[in-house]
Amino acid sequence: MSELEFPKSRTKLPHYLTYDESIKLLQNIDGEFRTRDFCIIMLFLNCGLRVSELCGIDIGDIKEEALRVLGKGQKERVVYLNEAAQDAISSYLEERSKVTNIRQKDEKALFISKKGNRISTSTVKWLVKKYCSFAGLDSKISVHKLRH
Repeated sequence: MSELEFPKSRTKLPHYLTYDESIKLLQNIDGEFRTRDFCIIMLFLNCGLRVSELCGIDIGDIKEEALRVLGKGQKERVVYLNEAAQDAISSYLEERSKVTNIRQKDEKALFISKKGNRISTSTVKWLVKKYCSFAGLDSKISVHKLRH
């Protein structure tokens, strides 16, 4: 009996947003940094990025319809962008080009905070919580759940 193998237990499927919830979330993005925040959430929903991958994106990592991201363990991978993600990035880049307070060390960063620094993971997590709340979605939704 001691040599018998037990069957593997089932793992729970990850919680994710439905299509309608995703649309509702995107429609509730507003404010001074609407274009940036819309682009951030659009990339989460369409590309399956980790929050650290998103915050680490540089402008030079965007090549037409592909995005180079540096993931866990410094592994590099390419994520292909759909038309909606490409449009969101284009709109944001146009707005970003008008920002004048970008710190020199962060001038290559795609996403910039109000203070001119590369956006932090905690800021992105806060943004997701804020917009999920505005959209009336489950308060347990996190950046990781948007990834799914």
